Amino acid sequence: MIIVWLTLALALVVHEGSHYVLLRLAGLEPKPSFHFPGLGWKFQTQGATSRQLIDIWLIGPIMEALVWASAALLFPARAWELLLVMVVEMATNLLLPGSDGRRALRLLRSGQPLSAPANASAGAGQPAAEAVAAEAAREHLAGR
Repeated sequence: MIIVWLTLALALVVHEGSHYVLLRLAGLEPKPSFHFPGLGWKFQTQGATSRQLIDIWLIGPIMEALVWASAALLFPARAWELLLVMVVEMATNLLLPGSDGRRALRLLRSGQPLSAPANASAGAGQPAAEAVAAEAAREHLAGR
């Protein structure tokens, strides 16, 4: 069982670290955001394209899945436990309101071209990506 907990800690570090690296590569200024249930990064979307935001939101879950899959390969006796936790983690990272995957899905559904700057008008004077991020944050805090 200790392998699962160690993998969970490593997965969290890799997940958040990959967000940070991609934020920096995109030229955005990440600011740590400590909120329940975990860590996160707040950042300005000025100058980022929709594609960059989607990449930033999805890199964490992708890298986390790689950590879980690698642990399952390294520790075959615990593979079923590790893969089960991976499935649960991916579901929370991609499906829950306010999660990385839901934010990316909302931006994709907004109809904004991926190459367009994220601050392209989305109506009501608020940039599309910023509106998506703000709504996802409200959902996350409300627990919906």
